[in-house]
Amino acid sequence: MGLIWRAHALAWLALGCACGAILSGCGGGQQASAAAGTSPHRPAAPAAAGTARTPAKAGSAAAPSRAQALAYARAVNLTASDIPGASATAQRSRRSNALEHLQYRACEASVQHVREIAKAASPKLSRGSGMETEELSSSVMVLDSEHGIEREFAQLEAPKVRDCMVHVLNRWVANKTLRAARWRGVTLSRLPVHLAGASDAIGMRAVVAVEIPASEVSIPFYVDELGFATGRTEVSVTAASPTQPVPAATEQELLTLLLARARSTSL
Repeated sequence: MGLIWRAHALAWLALGCACGAILSGCGGGQQASAAAGTSPHRPAAPAAAGTARTPAKAGSAAAPSRAQALAYARAVNLTASDIPGASATAQRSRRSNALEHLQYRACEASVQHVREIAKAASPKLSRGSGMETEELSSSVMVLDSEHGIEREFAQLEAPKVRDCMVHVLNRWVANKTLRAARWRGVTLSRLPVHLAGASDAIGMRAVVAVEIPASEVSIPFYVDELGFATGRTEVSVTAASPTQPVPAATEQELLTLLLARARSTSL
């Protein structure tokens, strides 16, 4: 699919979130709450329950042009005004290692992707600081057909795809360091998503631990990737945070907002 289950993108978001948190507070006065894996200001919330799977529309209108698809994607994506207290910064792109890219592609060899017309991502939307940081963003992809999306989602949820991505991610982080900190085992787990009105929904949670030997602290970083399909469009929300996941209520509000916007915006 290229939008929701790109595990290497999740890893980079986790590392970016981790980097900011570590440099601003992990070695200082917040060690106690970090080591405990809880936040003094934000209660932990369970993931949304249930996976929405409703029948897709029987027909499919003519595919839009690339320009039309890009305009639609940009109109649907999140902005800073959608998230109280958030500030926006441009998303940074990185050059993928050729071998790494091939390994991820191999993980999805069994997945039949629907052809993409265009996609666009929101800015990186950040709020909070230090161990209270939340990083949120969205992506919108317009496909040439709505047919095949349910099959694609089901194939992406296959354990063999997830296990393959875990293997590649763990190889990637094995020798990565940030100053004195080391990244430890990455885990990926299915995250059920319920979104009434979407034709399908899918979710994944990535967790990576950061060990700081000098402080004897190990900090988990959570990256949730939640997505849905409506018509010929796939929309995802990425939510990253240290010590505990972004609250499920926040994620649900953003998904609901994006679904309403995707359905009301002309394509």
